[in-house]
Amino acid sequence: MAGKRLSAAERRATIIEAGRSVFLESGYEGSRTSAIAKLADVNEAVLYQHFASKYAIFEEAVIAPARQGLDSLADRAESLAEQKLSADDAVVALEQMWLATMAEIGPLLSTALLSDRANGQQTYQSIVVPVLERVDAVMATLIRDPQSRSSWTITRALFGANLLLGLQGVLQPTEGQSIDDLAEQVSGLLITGLSAP
Repeated sequence: MAGKRLSAAERRATIIEAGRSVFLESGYEGSRTSAIAKLADVNEAVLYQHFASKYAIFEEAVIAPARQGLDSLADRAESLAEQKLSADDAVVALEQMWLATMAEIGPLLSTALLSDRANGQQTYQSIVVPVLERVDAVMATLIRDPQSRSSWTITRALFGANLLLGLQGVLQPTEGQSIDDLAEQVSGLLITGLSAP
């Protein structure tokens, strides 16, 4: 890249990528704009020409892609309700979606939620809760009990379990363990639990 002059959009994208790397490595509080600037190969003045604050970089580098991943998950989950799948097949499909999404965005989401308490609470309320509510409506349809609070509990339990399983797959992958295999196992537990008297 030496000698090549980047456009403003390319420079901004470079800063976002550098920010993502630094935030994933050090969390929000532990990250320094000087480290982001160094990795982006700019000085801090250039960094602040593109972003008003460290948090603005964090929003673009970490929160925005986590939000996009969760919104996509909710969109795909809602499409399940429109398909003519059996409840068991829909639960397996939903679990596959969740695991794949969490494997993709789990590190971003955990950084967004856990690296700074105040920002994490705001992020949870603004991007996680709306998705949980959307998926909860799908879950209520799948378990054929739209009045029950059990779908609320199941949705949140699955969110936590899938976040952990997604992070496990990223941080300590198990050879031979595919998302499809894992989804079948988790779905089997869920379906068995839902069918119990």
